[in-house]
Amino acid sequence: MVSKKLLRVLACLGLLLLLPHLLAHATDVADPPAYVPMTEEEEEAEEARIRQESFNTQPESNQIENWPEGPLIYAHGAIVMEMNSGAVLYDKRAHEPFFPASITKLLTALVALENAQMSDIIVFSPESINFLQWNYAHIGMMIGEEITMEQALHGLLLTSGN
Repeated sequence: MVSKKLLRVLACLGLLLLLPHLLAHATDVADPPAYVPMTEEEEEAEEARIRQESFNTQPESNQIENWPEGPLIYAHGAIVMEMNSGAVLYDKRAHEPFFPASITKLLTALVALENAQMSDIIVFSPESINFLQWNYAHIGMMIGEEITMEQALHGLLLTSGN
């Protein structure tokens, strides 16, 4: 009967034999492209080109037969819907994902302003702290710490903290 120790040794040897094939390694590139930073003028020209390209992108809703043509806009994407029926009135790249960035923070502030008093106390729960990653902007609160709604809104809007 084969002992458990012998089976462990054989399993480790098998892994060691497979390991070189599993490791990723870098390869030399004959002539790696050199990073050349853009000048301020080049950056401005690139931003203007991207902005104009976005403006020139036709809304998808303009392709609907017998539908009024919507305006060209600088936004990368947009959607206008009729509130009661949900009918799409204007659609420019509406099905593509976009990061909401500060819009989410502004909406959070609006909901807080409409539903809370500035003197209300906020207690930071484990869930509100533990999701933060090292590179997220935040105001440095710890689990169990308390601040007023006014202080929280300052942290949200002035430091763009999560």
